[in-house]
Amino acid sequence: MKNERKLILNIKKQILGIATIHIIEMIGVLDFESNQFFKEAIVELLGENAGDIILNGNKLVKLDEIGLGTLHFIQNQCWSFNGKLYLTLFSHLIDNFKELGIETFFQFQNSDEEALTLIKKEKGIEITEDEKKFPTIIICPNCGQKMKVGKPAFFRCPKCKKIIKVDKDIKATIVKQNA
Repeated sequence: MKNERKLILNIKKQILGIATIHIIEMIGVLDFESNQFFKEAIVELLGENAGDIILNGNKLVKLDEIGLGTLHFIQNQCWSFNGKLYLTLFSHLIDNFKELGIETFFQFQNSDEEALTLIKKEKGIEITEDEKKFPTIIICPNCGQKMKVGKPAFFRCPKCKKIIKVDKDIKATIVKQNA
């Protein structure tokens, strides 16, 4: 049997005014075997006075009762540091929460951007007009494919593969590529 880690954490730090938020993408399995690694990583972050943590569960493929208990432990740790735990993109695992009747104990958001907007509101940090426009749905000007975008940036259409620039006014244009 290979000695492989079953859970990978991609951690991004974001500063909002005086608040520090850690956005953690969870990849793999949160169960008995990965539980201790996960707890230690989060407690270390909280030691840095993180306060608020956003856990993105989009790439989490399995979450058992031990993992759910660990999420509850992490939530309590956040509270002890005057912070909160926000769970984003856990919709494919919501039945695990419902089976134990604990879905109301957690704060679920549809995206990391939605959680960040909520944190800003709760902390009284001004939300700019541009931030109020995003996330949004755009339509590829080339093929008509709908795409969700979280900010003004360049995106590749998943259908036609054209590069699209989305500006702060939510205008989508195809970027001309040199041949």
